[in-house]
Amino acid sequence: VFEKCIAQVKDPARQAFVLRVLEDQTTEEVCKVMDVTPNYLWVLLHRAREQLKVLLESNWTGKDAK
Repeated sequence: VFEKCIAQVKDPARQAFVLRVLEDQTTEEVCKVMDVTPNYLWVLLHRAREQLKVLLESNWTGKDAK
């Protein structure tokens, strides 16, 4: 279920989440790879988490979560 949900997160938020959280890269490494600032990386991670929250809730409960 998680892999299905993460695949639905929009880039670049998905890429940031995968690199930082799933691959456990440092903020500096992710910023360099993605060519973004640490502040923008934080925004991308926040967006990814929010999207994942909605997707996971709807997939586990079968309801549209908003």
